[in-house]
Amino acid sequence: MMEFATWLSETGMSRQIQSHLWVIPALQSIHILAIACVLSSTLFINLRLLRQVDRAHSLEETAQRFLPWIWCALGVLVLTGVLLVIGEPVRELTSVPFWLKMVLILIGAAGTLWFQRTLKTPEAGWDLTRSKTRVRVFACGTFLLWCAVITAGRLIAYV
Repeated sequence: MMEFATWLSETGMSRQIQSHLWVIPALQSIHILAIACVLSSTLFINLRLLRQVDRAHSLEETAQRFLPWIWCALGVLVLTGVLLVIGEPVRELTSVPFWLKMVLILIGAAGTLWFQRTLKTPEAGWDLTRSKTRVRVFACGTFLLWCAVITAGRLIAYV
């Protein structure tokens, strides 16, 4: 991986990103705002799943409101993340927390997609009265997963 990271750091795009002192901090700021959007949207959906907020709206309505924010923010995360990797390939690609973050993001995106696809099926059991434990585990698990993504991302700078 080090050979690829070194090669990538020598490319024109990487050099362009590296040559402007404001680019990396700007990309990181946008990246952080996008993950905040994912986390807060997930939190709102999970709180509705647990019937702690917005009981006036159905789970489907809440999901329809916040899932587009999650998917849009994930797109921004991918775009800014790729540019950050191009800008600092050795730091990113040789970091264990970076690869942990990538795995956690894939799990989070897959879980979100699964939730979205099973939301309208009655067999999925998103009704808190029928499958309380499963719903609570999913809600807490997805929130903790995105917190772990944030933690892993933050650790990239220190490991």
